[in-house]
Amino acid sequence: MFVDYLGSKGKYKKLVAERDIENYLKKKIKALGGLSYKFSSPSKRGVPDQIILYRDHVFFVELKSAVGVLSTNQRLRHAEMRKQGFEVYVLRSKEEVDIFLKENVNILTMGGENGTK
Repeated sequence: MFVDYLGSKGKYKKLVAERDIENYLKKKIKALGGLSYKFSSPSKRGVPDQIILYRDHVFFVELKSAVGVLSTNQRLRHAEMRKQGFEVYVLRSKEEVDIFLKENVNILTMGGENGTK
């Protein structure tokens, strides 16, 4: 699904909806043999949208549209997780999903850093 928004020069641009980016990520992870879980915590607002499990690695992923903004709770939860040594990836497009996969998951698939398990 596409949503229109007014670009900086007054021309309409096409914006991919967050749910479409999420579905794209889930499809790609499944194709690689990984697991993708929707993450929500009723007692802690702001946790990342997805937990990705792949070859004994855990990735926390927040998905936003190109114009989406992290809430105060999201920034707080992400900071808490980073303080514990976890990275939180914020992805805003299908292209960023592809970059995330190339830089992280594909390294593990090809036997790169820590990918020999």
